Amino acid sequence: MKKSFVAFTLIFISAAVFSQSAVKKNYDVSKGKVKLEFKYKKDDSFRILSTVNENVYVNKRLDHVATIINRITSRVTEVSEDGSGTLECNFMTSESSRKVTGGTPFTYGEDYESVFTRSRLGVYEIA
Repeated sequence: MKKSFVAFTLIFISAAVFSQSAVKKNYDVSKGKVKLEFKYKKDDSFRILSTVNENVYVNKRLDHVATIINRITSRVTEVSEDGSGTLECNFMTSESSRKVTGGTPFTYGEDYESVFTRSRLGVYEIA
């Protein structure tokens, strides 16, 4: 479960982080699809912080309000000749919520590390 979550999160976030560039590029797609690739450099690092505020409804009634914070830090530790990169990441997730009817607030937190390799085409290998 944790590996699936890690893979999904990294795919989603990596697409957003690595697809942006300070230079606007126009691609000629008249000959077909454009091939996108990851280009790693040793010791490159990035971080991602997201906050989700949500209202949770049960049977169309507001049940509780939650705040979820995700923080990911990543560093490229190795680049292979085939273009794949090995990344060391730290994932932190925390959630706090409270029922609208009162009661004890719920809090949850998890912090874990993961090391994985991703090919230049985005295929993951998680040990």
